[in-house]
Amino acid sequence: MARTVTLGGEIESRGVFGGRTVLDLIVLSLALVVGTTAFYTVGNNSWVSFLIGGLIWALGLAITYPAPVFLSGRSLVNYFAQWAGRKVRRLAGQNTFVPSQNRQSWADEQRAADEANPKLKPAAVRARAITRARRWGLETPVFATPATKTKKAKGSTRAKPQNKKASAAKKSSSGTPNAPVFVGSVRWFELETTGGKMVIFKHRNRPGRKSKTYFSVILEVIGVPGGIMRDYEADRPYMGFGKFLAKLASPQSLVTTHQQISRTLPVDLTEHVQWAMSNVSASAPGVTLSSYEELMQQVSAVSEQHRTFYVLNMIEDAKFRRRRDLYGTGDEADARVVFEEVRKAAAWARNLGAAQSVTALDESRAAALIRSLQDPSFDIDDTLSHVPGQETDLLSLKDAWQLLDWSKTTDYTTANGTWLHRTGWVPADGFHADEMSVRALKGLISSDASEPSFIRSVCLTTRLIDAKRARMIGRRDLTSDVALKKRKAKKGQIDDGSSDVKLSSSQRRMVDLAPASGHHGAHYGLFMTVSARSIDELESATQAMEAKASACGIDRIDWLNDQQDTAFGLTLPLGRGMSEK
Repeated sequence: MARTVTLGGEIESRGVFGGRTVLDLIVLSLALVVGTTAFYTVGNNSWVSFLIGGLIWALGLAITYPAPVFLSGRSLVNYFAQWAGRKVRRLAGQNTFVPSQNRQSWADEQRAADEANPKLKPAAVRARAITRARRWGLETPVFATPATKTKKAKGSTRAKPQNKKASAAKKSSSGTPNAPVFVGSVRWFELETTGGKMVIFKHRNRPGRKSKTYFSVILEVIGVPGGIMRDYEADRPYMGFGKFLAKLASPQSLVTTHQQISRTLPVDLTEHVQWAMSNVSASAPGVTLSSYEELMQQVSAVSEQHRTFYVLNMIEDAKFRRRRDLYGTGDEADARVVFEEVRKAAAWARNLGAAQSVTALDESRAAALIRSLQDPSFDIDDTLSHVPGQETDLLSLKDAWQLLDWSKTTDYTTANGTWLHRTGWVPADGFHADEMSVRALKGLISSDASEPSFIRSVCLTTRLIDAKRARMIGRRDLTSDVALKKRKAKKGQIDDGSSDVKLSSSQRRMVDLAPASGHHGAHYGLFMTVSARSIDELESATQAMEAKASACGIDRIDWLNDQQDTAFGLTLPLGRGMSEK
């Protein structure tokens, strides 16, 4: 008998403060303070005081309420904050990222386009060119100044000499970004291990959690081979993956967040075609050759290759620092602690049946992965730089980022002017509340022979929660659900079924998190990115992804329109997407 699980049920937050972000809570607190102040200072404690104070309180609750349908779980305050942030990024020039090797040519193209635009005056063209040069650390462009008649100042017999140093082209490199805005402040270093080099990322100054620093490592995983087997045997790798996450959530582990990226690409038959052309017999019948060519076309249209990667995050908290002190200070001590955690995690994944092999990526392989996720024209395993003048060198992480453009629209990401990407996520109320097989989400990654193949990345980011804290959260939610159910029954209110769904979900959590069960809690987010070469192909891929999601028990996907400049990083191996609150 196949094993079943229930992913849905958490259709909305609980209580007045549930589901509200830090910004929502700040605005709500200000509304409560202002409303209370107005109650005592306006209208001399009359009905006017009650009216004004009540209106301010109601307004604070309304604009901070996370609307599950209209705003996909966001509040009006968060919606406005995202809109304002998008405008600020556009004004700051952060709606385009240009890699260092393309900056001068890109600036020349932009200047030529501005000069060809009849709506822009010469002064505007000059200002935009200078702004681009300062933004990207380029030489300040020189413009020809038209000759104009000027009156000679009295008492002056000759022109004032120019300051050559001031008029010379200056190169401003301070503050020049070397990665897109969603990456944040990250540096990396490598550790030499018995299995090869391992690159470690150190993330700092994360938005909203500036005091936290965390380390991340990218691992390539090869799953357990499948085949024709019984249901309980086919479910073992999925059950092993759950046990693996439970091990990571245990107090013995420093891992706080686990990210799994599943990359699906059409099979590239170029090498096979070249092999066939070089080995075909000259006397082969034409009908055989045409039949084989037709077969290869059919296979390439439906065949796919799958790659899986794990990203492990470790916060630099007191527990991490205590272990680091055993090895000393600096990057070497940090790397020793991270390596010990990665070695334990790899052993758990293999021993529990979650994976067949686990390999840590070095700098060149991590850079190749990041580059391929932006521009699928580059193979995931292609570790050569391909940068002009450095074609045969190994790819560095500083050269991994491609030209990313959101200047025309933020409904999708344009990479190198040839690839379009659209990122979405599944909201909490997007999962069916019914039981489903543990293999239900497999359809998001693999395709049937009758389905067209398209490029996509599916990312499951899981923030691990210790069992004690998870039980505390579950008990609080269960208490709230039971109280709400009794309150509605006492008032004789007819429920739309949402209370029963939430109550069933919280009861199931308490059963799963029973003491000594070995289970731990988790907050998770399911993100996906589809890629195509044209807007029509992107729309087709979006619809195909929604059809796959519907067959997997997912009601809807929020494609994060107007947020693609920050959403694109959710499916990159950066360990992002879940807050650490």
